[in-house]
Amino acid sequence: MNDFRTNLLLWGLAGVVVVVYGALGFWVFQSRHPVASSPETAFTAKTAYPLAERAAKGWQEDAYLLSATAAWSQATEKGLREGKTSWAFYFLSPLARQIRVFSVTTEEVAGTRTMDALSIPSGIDPSRWQVDSPEVIRLFLERGGQGFLDQHPDGGLHLRLAADEDGRLVWMASSLSSGSKESLSVKIDAQTGEVIG
Repeated sequence: MNDFRTNLLLWGLAGVVVVVYGALGFWVFQSRHPVASSPETAFTAKTAYPLAERAAKGWQEDAYLLSATAAWSQATEKGLREGKTSWAFYFLSPLARQIRVFSVTTEEVAGTRTMDALSIPSGIDPSRWQVDSPEVIRLFLERGGQGFLDQHPDGGLHLRLAADEDGRLVWMASSLSSGSKESLSVKIDAQTGEVIG
């Protein structure tokens, strides 16, 4: 009986050692082989949204999304395609009659400010939101954005997802040169990906 207990204890300890060494090996591998940024792994609006929504529902259960924004200062093609930025999501609570902004990065989600809602507009229907931010960036660059940024290295990029005056869900991609004050904007249907302005 003692031999059985001893063997059981030894097997248990061996299992713990295997798990610890496996976890340590995985951590060392990850630290030496970071995940490369790509269209599949980039931090996009759609990957950030569920994190913001969870925080918003914790703030007010009836909260829904009004808009999403992100900005790159002195944007480069490489930086834009990597998608590394923070996203700001604006949520409205009709019951509280307040709007709260949630900032989402790869490391944290935080409610940054709250303001009174002067009206109760309709929110974004997530089922209509089909086009993610990397596609918006690609279309912006193809529709003159690359040339604009080449000519204006001081130009940043601002993305905004919201309903337009006709109630259509759209992306606005805008770049402004801080020096010359020249600008370029591209408007994209967030459901179909069609460039509409």
